[in-house]
Amino acid sequence: MADTVSGSFKPNYPLLPYRVNFVCEHPERWPELLSGAPTPLLNPDDIPERIVSSSDSWIVCTYLRLSAVSGNVRVVDRAIPGEICVVDGRDIAIRNWSYGSFVICCRGDCPDPTIADWVVAQNSLQKCARKSICIPLWPQPGLISRDITRGAILTNLAYKGHIRNLDDSFKTAAFRSALVDLGVSFQLDVCDDQFFRTTGWNDFRNTDALLAARNLTLEDALIKPPSKLVNAWGAGVPALLGPEPAFRELRKSDLDYIEIRSPDDVIKALRRLKDQPALYAAMIANGLTRYTEFTTAKIVERWLAMLAGPVATEYRTWCAASASTRLFRYARRSLQFKSAMRAYMRNINHGPRIFDED
Repeated sequence: MADTVSGSFKPNYPLLPYRVNFVCEHPERWPELLSGAPTPLLNPDDIPERIVSSSDSWIVCTYLRLSAVSGNVRVVDRAIPGEICVVDGRDIAIRNWSYGSFVICCRGDCPDPTIADWVVAQNSLQKCARKSICIPLWPQPGLISRDITRGAILTNLAYKGHIRNLDDSFKTAAFRSALVDLGVSFQLDVCDDQFFRTTGWNDFRNTDALLAARNLTLEDALIKPPSKLVNAWGAGVPALLGPEPAFRELRKSDLDYIEIRSPDDVIKALRRLKDQPALYAAMIANGLTRYTEFTTAKIVERWLAMLAGPVATEYRTWCAASASTRLFRYARRSLQFKSAMRAYMRNINHGPRIFDED
């Protein structure tokens, strides 16, 4: 189920009241956007292999999606003084001295960006010191659905993502052997970190079930997005997922996904789906229905509503403040940010983990 706001889908959205700058600090990866030369607008659905990093997803993809349907947005390589600037949580830093701009930070899997003026959280569980709103991450660009002619066959289990995020217990020969005994192969569609290219993240044509299992600390899990689940819904594929809060937050019924904690759980779940084709079909149908809440068009509407509504209001208030007031506020927030950075590094490396909880 490919979903796009380009091509045939071009709603007549009003012009944003203030210009919005999307700050991409990686010109080596997006030279056609930052060279200054006029080029045809890219469609993320045509280049899914290039949407890899947090900045690709939150900055580049958002800019491309919004510029396809509205105006008053542009991509830049640095914050523009006096204007609204959207930055990625991995790029925001005290050294940027961004107090001269109204900064919207897309937090992602990052520390609380206390130096920002506004925060976009990727799930409603993220606690932010600044005013914030939850907008889900974009669905996988160029999503190719499972081949419906496969019916209830279940022979291919896939993992799509960075290999480091798959728990080690699912990388063993014993797990693969158990899958083989069940008549299931295990496909790893991972990222080439050297060249920042993905392999098959968008292609679910031959995927019969999706696995996502990482044994995060409890605190780290609270800031993760539900993207694996949303993409599985859109692709028409049942998902076997670890006990992450973002997945649980979206869960409305047992048809949404099957929760797992171990290889044994996965084997039991796959056997159940094989033995109950009606359940398998019901999970696919349910997922396609749930996906309608997270389409590209829906996310576009949420971004434009935020930028034209509460952000515009906050920006006007920000503009009325003096430069000295902004500088003093930034200095105070910088101290908070240092504390948030320390807490983030502590929380992602230490503490109980989700596979260990009851």
